[in-house]
Amino acid sequence: MNLHRNLLVVLMAITGACAPQVATQASDQTSVSDPASAKAADGLGRDGDRILSEAELVGAYRIAGFDGEDLDAPFGAALTIGSGMVTFEAQCATYSWQFSIVDRAITLVPDSKPSAQCLNSGELHPKVAQIARAIGETRLAARTPSNAIRLSGSGRSVTVFTQ
Repeated sequence: MNLHRNLLVVLMAITGACAPQVATQASDQTSVSDPASAKAADGLGRDGDRILSEAELVGAYRIAGFDGEDLDAPFGAALTIGSGMVTFEAQCATYSWQFSIVDRAITLVPDSKPSAQCLNSGELHPKVAQIARAIGETRLAARTPSNAIRLSGSGRSVTVFTQ
């Protein structure tokens, strides 16, 4: 009886181990070869996560990170979105862009940049310009699982939380 039970357990383990692997491999192949699935995997391709209207973006935010890293800097950085404008402020610098969302894509057009005095002061942290470039490349916005908003485009991203 024990022999039959042991044989049954071994057969169930072998059969059970094979079946899920085949299903997993098939789903992995689908997500890699299907660009839509790949977009959904990063949380930015699904309409449920994407922000598709200006009204959903309007607000004042603190910048928590950019390009996938936490903002670990000796300055605060703020982003304000409203009335067709995006404004980024950090240290003496203020950048702004006109923005619109058309056909599910965000378009940003530079409107203003920091004064020459600010840019040449030597006091402006290098991360400020890097964040401004990342914001300027934004093509889509999405809510993250932590309820942040991730602005992304051209391989760059900025993560913000409401203030």
